[in-house]
Amino acid sequence: MSHLATPFVASPLLCGNLKTTAQNSPFGPKTLKSQVKGYHSSHLKLHVGNSSVRRYTLKVDIERFRGSPIGSLVEVTVTDGGVDYAHFAYVPNPLPRTFQLSSATQRLHEEALLALGRLDGQAGQLPEPALLARPAIREEAVSTSALEGTYSTLPKVFEAEFLEDEEMDRPLREVRNYVRAAERGLVAIREEGSGVTIWLIRGLHEILMEGLGSHPLDVGQARNRQNWIGLHRGAPITESLFVPPPSGDILTHGLEGWEAWIHDDDIPALVRIAVGHYQFETLHAFIDGNGRIGRLVAQLQLVEGNLLRFPILNLSPYLEPRGDEYRDRLRELSASGEWEPWLLFFLTAIREQAEAASKRTAALLELREDFIDTAKKNGIRGVGVEIAAGLIGFPVTTSRFAAEAHDVTYQAANTAIARLEKAGILVEVTGKSYGRLFVAARVLDLISPNGPSA
Repeated sequence: MSHLATPFVASPLLCGNLKTTAQNSPFGPKTLKSQVKGYHSSHLKLHVGNSSVRRYTLKVDIERFRGSPIGSLVEVTVTDGGVDYAHFAYVPNPLPRTFQLSSATQRLHEEALLALGRLDGQAGQLPEPALLARPAIREEAVSTSALEGTYSTLPKVFEAEFLEDEEMDRPLREVRNYVRAAERGLVAIREEGSGVTIWLIRGLHEILMEGLGSHPLDVGQARNRQNWIGLHRGAPITESLFVPPPSGDILTHGLEGWEAWIHDDDIPALVRIAVGHYQFETLHAFIDGNGRIGRLVAQLQLVEGNLLRFPILNLSPYLEPRGDEYRDRLRELSASGEWEPWLLFFLTAIREQAEAASKRTAALLELREDFIDTAKKNGIRGVGVEIAAGLIGFPVTTSRFAAEAHDVTYQAANTAIARLEKAGILVEVTGKSYGRLFVAARVLDLISPNGPSA
């Protein structure tokens, strides 16, 4: 059975021990009986051929989540490798419409809003603020994928724009797909008037999973069967750590309620993003890709809510080094129902990332002016200056791409890039005479995770 491809995607974690023993003959369908503290008479059906009966250990902490004030456990049947298991799924309650925020949380909410306002104001200093979204989306793509165990680098992601699919390894294709999904979502919200809806999210999920070998029924639509989260990729249900709500009406109603809730303007904007993220991750709408889609939704909510004109704030670079804490806080919220710790964590992430993005934006604006001044001092005019000014958003380029982007001839673009290379603004990195790539190394250094914003 297909299931989530990555371990510990941000959701409540069920862990503990459940030992089962076989009854009757080892030939044909059999029933395994188990005893679980606080949850007895669970049945596991085992289908075996000519092999001996196998023994299973399931990790389920029933008592911790049984008493949750914001969710409940339901018994579900999960099929894995021809074996039917009686298991336990966590179903979150509909989200509350009011929150009693402590003075500390209210203050943090205001600080985060102010930091977002400053960041958006800085972006507005550019004639084309969308330039800043390009490196931000790609940095987010690298970090959000790393949270799911898929690793690539920022330079490779920029270079991928000039590669065919067959020239990329799978991790790079996955990261590239996130970039495409994020950019499509931005167009839908900014230019097409769409909101953050299940309909939009389904389309973004289809882009995210394109060409990765998923079953067609698992792409671009809510899952139609039970999935689970395990200790590692491909983990069987016997090693599951969390089983999300069952598919069907429970999942459908949960997603419909979530969509309506995140658009309730009576709830503070950043509370809607933080709590909405928890609920989306807990519902686990898809067979795979829930973590990446959930974090992308948070980015798009900032734009939909007019808190940022472009998605230039990245949450995943904050969450990635705190991955265990991120997941721990989500599952603790499911068990305790205490919103405050989760809100403090998530609002801190927004505030700190907004402040970091402001520093990086200021540095990028300064670098842009330096490129323009250097170009002009070297006698470069016209399209050469335009290319130099755009390098903060397009730090990897080719002569053909520059010609199309600036609506000039290939020869004009090629000559301009050669002069920018001579001026030390660009560096050719392939060593080839054909299909050459030019890189603005100072931009990549600046926007890399260990750049000035760190």
